[in-house]
Amino acid sequence: MRQQLALLGAAAGLAGDPPAGALPAVEPAAVASVASPPATVAPAVASPRPAVASASAPRGVVDFSLYFFGDYPDQDRDDKYAVILDAAEFADTQGFHAVWLPERHFHSFGGLFPNPSVLAAALATRTRRVRLNAGSVVLPLHHPIRVAEEWSMVDNLSGGRIGLGCAPGWHANDFVLHPEHFGRHKQVMYEHLETVRRLWRGEEVPARSGSGEAIDVRLFPRPVQPEPPVFTAIVGNPDSYREAARHDVGVVTNLMTQDVSSLAENVALYRRTRAEHGLDPAGGRVVVLLHTYLGEDAERARAEAFEPFCAYLRSSFALLGQVVNSLGMNIDLADTPDEDVRFVLSRAYERYCAQRALIGSPQSCRAVVEAVLDAGADEIACFVDFGLPGDAVRAGLPVLDALRRATPRRPTADGGPLRPTADGVPRRPTADGGHRSAPLSAAQRRLWLMERLHPGTPAHNEAAAVRLVGPLDHAALRDALRDVVDRHAPLRTHYTDVDGEPRQVVRDRVPVELPVRDQAGEAEDDAVRAALAAESRRVFDLAAGPVFAFTLLRFSATRHVLVLAFHHLATDGGSYAVLTAEVSARYRARVAGVATELPPLPVTYPELAAAGDGEPDDKDLAYWRGQLD
Repeated sequence: MRQQLALLGAAAGLAGDPPAGALPAVEPAAVASVASPPATVAPAVASPRPAVASASAPRGVVDFSLYFFGDYPDQDRDDKYAVILDAAEFADTQGFHAVWLPERHFHSFGGLFPNPSVLAAALATRTRRVRLNAGSVVLPLHHPIRVAEEWSMVDNLSGGRIGLGCAPGWHANDFVLHPEHFGRHKQVMYEHLETVRRLWRGEEVPARSGSGEAIDVRLFPRPVQPEPPVFTAIVGNPDSYREAARHDVGVVTNLMTQDVSSLAENVALYRRTRAEHGLDPAGGRVVVLLHTYLGEDAERARAEAFEPFCAYLRSSFALLGQVVNSLGMNIDLADTPDEDVRFVLSRAYERYCAQRALIGSPQSCRAVVEAVLDAGADEIACFVDFGLPGDAVRAGLPVLDALRRATPRRPTADGGPLRPTADGVPRRPTADGGHRSAPLSAAQRRLWLMERLHPGTPAHNEAAAVRLVGPLDHAALRDALRDVVDRHAPLRTHYTDVDGEPRQVVRDRVPVELPVRDQAGEAEDDAVRAALAAESRRVFDLAAGPVFAFTLLRFSATRHVLVLAFHHLATDGGSYAVLTAEVSARYRARVAGVATELPPLPVTYPELAAAGDGEPDDKDLAYWRGQLD
């Protein structure tokens, strides 16, 4: 992995001797470059991080998820969460993309979910791969710091699997939690979302203490994901799609009050607006919610779902009217007798199943899936708990899985999927919430796999010590290290898992510290060896970062040792020449107070990894055939 820094640095013209007195001399010594001592590889242990996708799971299927937001009038049932827990475990083992958990208050309609983070935390202990998405947190009802704290906890419990859907809210009664926000709740949602994002990125946000003092607060615990997938709930208003695009958030929508052609127009508008604001038009994720109940026989499945579906709509009379009228049946239900309402419902149900729902058999519903994908959806969220008995919901899941597996993934215009997946990684680094993400190189993939097999092992640590002789400006050295970290993407890279596929995510900035350890009076060689041994045991958190650590050992005013530690995913032995040369150059510039710049890098490592991540060419195959013959 010499290329990680050696290729990127080139370090041309940086080998000259420093001016006398401007830079401590690098003194050759036995400890000048000491690799980590061998570490014992720990046996594989259970980990909450998402596991690599099962080999039996089909490659190239469309993302299907499960969505919950049902009416639960019987609050006294002991097993009221049982179907949700069972369905989530099924989704996890079968390779579904996510489960979506809503928020609603003070009503049987969705009232089983007053806090989706609590349910997500419970599911985090029962699942390993499926994403746990808020669908959605009503942000104006909460303090944004509290939202960030709760979901950061779940992100840690799940090993980095949460997604954060947010909504402005719509029911006035829910706003007893924050009545002052009702009326401007959409604006408050985006304001709170920005606070959550800043905290998640590790920034401090201003707040006021109980004594009235202005303070800055930071998020604890630190989340696993550099930034979670973020969505907002939208129905059919084009302005809402524009606003979501401007704020760089994904979209969760449905077909209850818009048809597929309107969906296609809104998705196209959303992607155009992203492009107009300098964002990757394909980077925003569109999730479409569909009522779902499948059986082997379409007519029987639709008959079984009819009464639960009608009861679900009747539980929200306003929603019932919107759905009926959106299907071309312009009727004032408030003035319609009950027996006529049932007739209207039966006609509306037939149209709804044929055009906007996955209610029927895999064969009868395939056209709806195709239409939704043609409209630009990236994910189908299957709303399964709209009133059917629990046993029926469970029985329908394997049939839904059969439809999922039979649905091929749609290519984008340039031949790759809209988002990173196990079967098609974007061939160029892409923007991810202020960071850049790219596939891993072949060498990185090997190390990643070893880390997954043996989580927490320090076997891939690298450490070195550089002895510095002469007066030292600590602040200038720390800033020089920051300059070099800012310059090289591998030092700002964190590693995450997207649907079982490893990705490297490059942050724009990472904190760089240089703590000083006073070793005055101690034997230098012994102290340095002890420091290197300690670094060889350091466990780097690849998902959260950083992947480096710097320490300065101070023996006297003119004798110091700089201890450098890295994970092998970022550097190797060949990187140290580049690193020390560039730190030296930046240190001299810092001390002299000049604005000397290092030569620009011709290519970044994520770009190199992306370029080399394609299919093996004829030369690759010929080489390995020759080796194996």
